[in-house]
Amino acid sequence: MAHSHTAMRVLWTLLLLLPSVLWAQEDVIGELIADHSTPALHKPVIVIDPGHGGKDSGAIGRRQVREKDIVLQISRRLAKELQHRLDAEIVMTRDSDRFITLDGRNHVAVQKKADLFLSIHANAASRPEAHGIEIYYLNDSTDEASSRLAARENKGSRKSLSDLRKILSTLIQTESTELSALLAREIKQTIRHRIATKYQLERLHIKTALFYVLVGSQAPSVLLEIGFVTNPREAKRLSQKDYQTQLSKAIAEGVVQYFEVIKSRKVNL
Repeated sequence: MAHSHTAMRVLWTLLLLLPSVLWAQEDVIGELIADHSTPALHKPVIVIDPGHGGKDSGAIGRRQVREKDIVLQISRRLAKELQHRLDAEIVMTRDSDRFITLDGRNHVAVQKKADLFLSIHANAASRPEAHGIEIYYLNDSTDEASSRLAARENKGSRKSLSDLRKILSTLIQTESTELSALLAREIKQTIRHRIATKYQLERLHIKTALFYVLVGSQAPSVLLEIGFVTNPREAKRLSQKDYQTQLSKAIAEGVVQYFEVIKSRKVNL
């Protein structure tokens, strides 16, 4: 009889505990289903790379306008625009007047696992009438001028031109090259819409060149030459806050459009 009473007590205890055990299991199962059915959305990482800096002034134009100063100002404005428009992590390779190597810039992009890499530069030429905006993505040089520009921007690189071509041959078939070309097209379109007419911008081209900083970023990337500091009109314009704001808005719009195209492609798969 004692065994019978003990068994009954154990049975009643189990019956009393059963609802709480089931509820706990439901909570755990619910969390597991939620984790697998609604995966966390990836927050894109965009690395903005203001060219030159510190001991490297970059191009120096009319009225002693220095490339390193102009591109930092515009990069800061671009970072704010992107933070306003996108739910993304914005990273600057430099946010002050300091020198950083090409490898150091690449390291930031790789370490942060960048989804996009935007390198901002200003152009220069021996002819003061040279003008316009050029948007580059990684490939063999479009023309001799592009080759000379790449050679200038690649100073300090530890890799030779032949090394870069070898790396390029392995990258050219990848999706990254296609996406970089898409990014360049979207930025060109929004610059044309916002900047070209208002500021009578006559030259706006997409080109390709072997820029070392684009080789090592391991992400869809473009290098923007936002104007010629050696052109009197463009040097003055690049120094104006209003123009810097309009240009940064145009570039940001292009980046937003790029992500919209990528999103629509994934939906239609």
